[in-house]
Amino acid sequence: MSRSLTIAILKWTPGWEILLEWTGVPWRVVHNTSELTPERFAVVVVNKPLWREERDAVEGFVREGGSALDVGRFLHCIYPEKIRRGWVTSLFPDQAHQLFSHIPILDLYGTGVSLRQGGELRGLLGFLPMGRGVVGLLGVDPDHILEDRSFRAKRFPGIDGRHPAERVARLGKGEIGLLLRRIFARLFAERELPLVSRRRFPEGAENVFCFRIDSDFGTRQQIESLYDLARSTSTPMTWFLHTEGHSGWLQRFAEFDGQEIALHCARHRTFSDGERNRMNIEDARTAMKVAGLSAVGYAAPNGLWNHNLAEVIDEEGFAYSSEFTLAYDAFPFRPVLPISRRVNRHFYRALQIPIHPVSVGNLARVGISDERMIDYYRNVIDCKQQSQESLIFYHHPTHERWNVVEGIINRTKKVGVRSMTFGAYAEWWKKREEGSVSAKVVEDRLLIHSRGRDRSVWLDILFPDGTITQIEEDGEYNLESLPRETLPETPLRVEKVNHLRNISFTVARRALRDYLTRMRR
Repeated sequence: MSRSLTIAILKWTPGWEILLEWTGVPWRVVHNTSELTPERFAVVVVNKPLWREERDAVEGFVREGGSALDVGRFLHCIYPEKIRRGWVTSLFPDQAHQLFSHIPILDLYGTGVSLRQGGELRGLLGFLPMGRGVVGLLGVDPDHILEDRSFRAKRFPGIDGRHPAERVARLGKGEIGLLLRRIFARLFAERELPLVSRRRFPEGAENVFCFRIDSDFGTRQQIESLYDLARSTSTPMTWFLHTEGHSGWLQRFAEFDGQEIALHCARHRTFSDGERNRMNIEDARTAMKVAGLSAVGYAAPNGLWNHNLAEVIDEEGFAYSSEFTLAYDAFPFRPVLPISRRVNRHFYRALQIPIHPVSVGNLARVGISDERMIDYYRNVIDCKQQSQESLIFYHHPTHERWNVVEGIINRTKKVGVRSMTFGAYAEWWKKREEGSVSAKVVEDRLLIHSRGRDRSVWLDILFPDGTITQIEEDGEYNLESLPRETLPETPLRVEKVNHLRNISFTVARRALRDYLTRMRR
C-alpha cells in the first residue's frame, strides 16, 4: 500500500504558507475535499469554515485512518458539547511536556476554542481519536499571528530571577512555528509515518550561528577590539553600520577581512513614513559608497519595523533585513504585504531574518554579572540546539564585555555548528525556498523525489519513535536500514515565568526613558 507524506491544507493564506515553509514538510492546497483519502495525504489542516459536504469529507478522512489538525473550524461541528470559546492571551505551558520543551511562553492574543475537559494549554491543545484516525486541536488559528505587526515591551526568562526586557513583536511567531512542527510530528506518528522535511540548515550542518553587530555610536577603539575578537575566533560577523557614528573613519570597515558589511542608518532613527526612511538609507549609502562600501542587508534602528519602511527596503533592493519588532527567535521568512498593497503578490521581496532579541545591554540593565551573562547565553544556545532553532544573536560595541561575546562564540563552536554571515544564510535560505519535495511510503520503503532542490538543501527524516536521520539524495530507501540517532536532551531550567506578562511599571518607565533618549539623538 502506498501512503503519501504530504500535508493538505483547505485554504491558502500568507501566514499558513510561512508556517508550512518553516516546517519544510511537503504540502498542497486542496480545494476539492473529495480528494481527501489517507493514501493521498498524511494530514489535513482544517483552517476554513466547512460546508456540510466538506465536514463529512474531513470526518470520513479521519475515520478511515487519516490525521487532521483543526484550528477551531471542525471539532465544534462534530462535538459541540465538548468545545467552548474564549479569549486567549499569553499561556505558560509545562516545559516538561514533550510538545512544549523550551517554550516557556506562548503569546497568542486571539479568540480561541478549547476542550471543556482534558487537553493541554487550558484545553487549547488536544488530540481526540476518531474512528481509526485522530484529530489534533490547536484552538487558535496561527495565521493571524504571522500577519501581525504590533509590538510591545516584553520581559524574557532570564537567570537568577532577573529578567531582561525589550520591545519586540507582540505575538510569538517563532514559538507557534516551533509548536506547529511538533504537532505535525505527533500527527504523523499517530499514523506510524515518518515526517520528511527540508532541513533548515545547509547540508549536514547541525545548526548555524550568525552574529549581528549594530555599530551604534561605537568608538574606533571599541570597533577594533570587536574586530580583533572576530579574527582571533575566526568568526564571520555581519556589521550593520551607523554611518554618522563613524564619521571620518568609515573607510576602516572596508579593510575588514572575512566580515560582511551591512547598512543600519545614517541617523539612528526609524520613521513612520517612507520618505524619511528613504532619505536616511540613501544618506547612509552615499557615505558608505565614498568609503568604498556597499551592502545587501539592512537592520532598522531600534529594531522597529513598519510597512512604509518595508516598502523602502524593497525599493532599495536589499536582499534581507532584520527587525525584532516584527519577529524574533524564528526562522527567515518574507513579511506579508498589507491587503491594500497586494497586487499580483502577497509578500515583500526582502527576506526577514529574526534574531534572539536579548543583548548584553538588556542583561546589564537588570544587574546580571558578566559571568552569569555567559551562563545565560549558554542556556539559550543549548535550548536552541535541542529544538533545532538557528543561533542568531546580536551585540553593540558600546556595551563591550568582550569576555561575554567570546563566551557566546565559544559555546557555538560545537561539532557541526556552522558560522555564517547574515548574507550567506539569506542566500542559502532562498535556495531552500526554490525547491520542492514529494515523499511517500510504499510498504517498508521510502520514496523521495525533488524538483529544483539545491544540493545544499538536505532532508530530515523524523521517525515515529522520535529518532532522526538526514539524507542528501532522492531515491528509494529501506526504512528499516536507515541510520538513526536521538536528539540530545537539554536539562530544563524551570524558573517561575508566569509573572513576566504582568504589567511592569519598571519596564514601562525604562521603555519611556529609552524612547526619549532615542528621540533626542
